[in-house]
Amino acid sequence: MDETPLYQQLQRITFSTFLFNIRPVEKLIVGKFYGSTIRGGFGYSFKKIICIFRDKQNCSDCILTNECVYSILFESKLQNEEAGLKTKDVPRPYVIDTYLQRKQVYSQEELFPLNIILIGKSIKYLPYFFLSIQQLGEKGFGYQRKNFIVEEIVQQYPHQKTIYTIKENTLNEPDKGILNLAQSEDISDELTIKFITPARIKYNGTLLSIIEFHHLIRSLIHRITFISEHWCDYRIDYDWKNLIKKAQDIKINQCKTKWLELTRYSSRQKTRMNMGGIVGEITYKGNIKKFFPLIKLGSYLHTGKNTTFGLGKYDIIYKNGK
Repeated sequence: MDETPLYQQLQRITFSTFLFNIRPVEKLIVGKFYGSTIRGGFGYSFKKIICIFRDKQNCSDCILTNECVYSILFESKLQNEEAGLKTKDVPRPYVIDTYLQRKQVYSQEELFPLNIILIGKSIKYLPYFFLSIQQLGEKGFGYQRKNFIVEEIVQQYPHQKTIYTIKENTLNEPDKGILNLAQSEDISDELTIKFITPARIKYNGTLLSIIEFHHLIRSLIHRITFISEHWCDYRIDYDWKNLIKKAQDIKINQCKTKWLELTRYSSRQKTRMNMGGIVGEITYKGNIKKFFPLIKLGSYLHTGKNTTFGLGKYDIIYKNGK
């Protein structure tokens, strides 16, 4: 067992966040939760840009599967089998970091904000994300497929800097961020998790309507360990079994949540799919300090299922209100 503290091992996970400021060519109408629309649209554009064998329906039949950027980012089940990981799905290394959109109509005078998180090795593929979103703007997006242009890209984490403007038309290299996860001494025995977008967390094969603390920790461990090994080339060695056992001692002190149902249409499966989950606040009470690095990292990378669409986003509210 590696004696390196957990927070130091978690700091091997690098990520960067980007704000794409989008200018509508004409009035743009988006859905309340546009993450699934963006994800489907730019995924299609991404493949169109990358793929040289467009007549193939299945990436597994392609001789370039192991080298293709689209296959690496969007078909990671194939990569997972080769890596010998014990799951069929590897978390994708990007997140469309959306909120439940209150504003749904944008004029030509307004910028539409699109936030994207790239993790580990995917950061170097930012130019492909940019070109895919740019092509999505040319194709059309939202209600009645309105066009848009990418006016600028601002890297927001690890620090804020503009890396692209339409005037200069040059995409500068982004930086990789490492989150400081050293445990704070003033963490109390109580904190609140505020789920901003639906959290779809499963336990024993069932979607949860009440998320106990150990459910949250199991979900974070699953996501973060696979992200670390598959996208950051680092296998976290820690006594997870003991940590989960201790997580079961931490109880819900207050729960103000509800189930919010969302649906999306899958063009691949030709059907509408449910994407509902828990939103609202859960206050946990107990010896929380040792779990802080996992929880803090998860607040950036999301947790649960369908994170690429922006689900599983949460904020941390400490007992002192910060």
